[in-house]
Amino acid sequence: MELLAPAGNFSSAVYAFSHGADAVYAGMSRLSAREAADNFSFTDLRRLKKLALQRSKRIYITLNTLVTEHEIPMLLEMLEQCAYLKVDGVIIQDLGVCRLIRTRFPSLPLHASTQLAVHSVDGVRQLTDLGFSRVVLSRELSIEEISSIMSEEPGIEYEVFVHGALCCSFSGLCLASGRLLGRSGNRGMCAQVCRTWFSGSRGRGYYFSMKDLHGAKYITALKRLGTASCKIEGRMKRPEYVGTASEYYRRIIDSEIPDKDLEQQLRTIFSRPSCDGWLGGEKSSLTSIRYPSHMGIEAGKVTGIQGSWTELHASADIALRDGLMLLQDRQGLQVPEKFSVSALKLPSGRIVSSAAAGQKVLLKVPVPAEAGTTVYKISDHALHWPAVQPDSYAPYRRPVHIRAVLTDTELQLSSYDIWRPGAPGQKASFPVTLQQSEKPFYIAEKVRQVFSSSGESLFTLDELSWENRCSLDDSRVFIPPSRLKQIRRQWYASLDSLFSKGNVPVLEHVSTKRRDIPIPLRGSLNPIKHHPVPFVTDPLQYCPGDLASDESRIYIPLNPVIFSPREYEVSLKELIRQCADEFPEKQVVLGINNIGHIPMANRLVREFSVSIWADIYLYAAHLQAAQQITEILEVPPLFGYLWLEQSNMPIDLPWPYPAAQVEGDFNPPLFISRTVFPGGDARLHQGSRRFAVKVLGEFSYVFSD
Repeated sequence: MELLAPAGNFSSAVYAFSHGADAVYAGMSRLSAREAADNFSFTDLRRLKKLALQRSKRIYITLNTLVTEHEIPMLLEMLEQCAYLKVDGVIIQDLGVCRLIRTRFPSLPLHASTQLAVHSVDGVRQLTDLGFSRVVLSRELSIEEISSIMSEEPGIEYEVFVHGALCCSFSGLCLASGRLLGRSGNRGMCAQVCRTWFSGSRGRGYYFSMKDLHGAKYITALKRLGTASCKIEGRMKRPEYVGTASEYYRRIIDSEIPDKDLEQQLRTIFSRPSCDGWLGGEKSSLTSIRYPSHMGIEAGKVTGIQGSWTELHASADIALRDGLMLLQDRQGLQVPEKFSVSALKLPSGRIVSSAAAGQKVLLKVPVPAEAGTTVYKISDHALHWPAVQPDSYAPYRRPVHIRAVLTDTELQLSSYDIWRPGAPGQKASFPVTLQQSEKPFYIAEKVRQVFSSSGESLFTLDELSWENRCSLDDSRVFIPPSRLKQIRRQWYASLDSLFSKGNVPVLEHVSTKRRDIPIPLRGSLNPIKHHPVPFVTDPLQYCPGDLASDESRIYIPLNPVIFSPREYEVSLKELIRQCADEFPEKQVVLGINNIGHIPMANRLVREFSVSIWADIYLYAAHLQAAQQITEILEVPPLFGYLWLEQSNMPIDLPWPYPAAQVEGDFNPPLFISRTVFPGGDARLHQGSRRFAVKVLGEFSYVFSD
């Protein structure tokens, strides 16, 4: 089982490799779900690729955001760079990016991001049909549910998060940051609204701030299931965290025994209160209501005051310049008071630079602390690692196959498929003056030797195919080495020029015959019975009269998350039959909100001749996405809605189906969570903002109120 670590910068990647990670996932300059991370320039990725090859490691690139129409040229350039680097996978969310990779860059392995919210075997099967080689499963799955999916669809690799931050909402379905602050999580700009406080009938609390996942005890089970990769979250975290987490999980994978000292180090560097996440099947008690951030480890408890000094019974080693924290209650929340250890002394009065766990020690605390107060250690000065300088690492050069033909007057060189299938090739002829060598010169070997050194070029020699068409024997042909080196410089410069031009493939939009129809306002399609939830959450709970309809159609928007898909489909069939019985003159139209809905929708199209619309969570942000949606459905969508987080979508483009912007007063869920909100339905506020929580079954839906 692969250990996959986050690399928000070059230092994190190097420390991940050196501390046991088999692979890293990293973002490029744009279009990454961690836009605020340092991320990687193309030059630094070349350096990382060289290092990865030397150490037999792998690199996955995260292009896991939605892409806008005007960003397609930039995306294609980035994909060219990925193809050049021969990256081991590209992690994506946008279905249009999937289409571009399949048609233009088929050598790039496709990995489905957790942003696609894949949580059912139907979702996995659809991704398999689309050519994905790996799926990063939704974090809301238990070990039993993961096992069931893997056993039903074994023809794809599975990647599972085992450590780090959790989201209260299904990844990819969270609209809170985008709707409230204009910073879409689907664009890598999440403002973490869920980590802030809310007030309600139970007082103030961080009701949606999730504890961190600590899945060490599930590593053995995941190995036995045949999981391809276990993943550590944390591209925004320090290199020390990445390296320590990699070493901690490396040892568990290899020995199945957690290292307690490494666990303490990891918690000291960064840790919220932790939990098993959903791996153990828990759906409640996963939030940290009173304090949402880094708590480190317990440093000790206050035992008394001696003048201006606070006495602490240490439960962890403490040294000068370590970071400590205590929490104070204010208006129902815990507020941190952080400070650095500036002085230490023993009860005897002796000044010391450190104290061991179990000792009593005196230190300066900036606020009064009563006996029994817990003090936390949130940083260890000894755990600060030096930054790694990328410039000290050699860059990767793409090996190319060169065909060389020597005639009496010129050396002809050509290369094809230089960095991707179908990429422009290069061909050039260089004049040469041949001389007959008195001693054996072996010109083919000399050319191979000269071209193996490519200087600062992006390329280097992989294999040389040689053909001698001149009048002299290979062993007697002499070309001055200075001339060969001059040809080499010119040749590699021409390859670099070819690559730097981008050679972006021409994008062709599929011309489709479509019937333009009036597109209803999205809010008018909400089922009435369980308003404000705009989806049919459980078809058994609805009758045809609960559904939105007009003169000719009945609308059934499918729930974005379905954890019992077979039961849901059986119930949905019964609801469709009831609609046909009561309203035989009307056509049933299904709203698709997840990649996992596609196979079910296609089956229902064949069985009942229903129609389909592309609903809000299919995120058609550009034409390629809309075309991919059209191609994987049995029938083209009757209509569809454009990406609802961008209000200025270009609706005048040749969309393959009638498309409309979602109306501004439509109120979709801000969060859709598998964490059941404590106490059920609730009203919350945060300053002037008002929120409503609706609990249906095992899901909580949170709305602006």
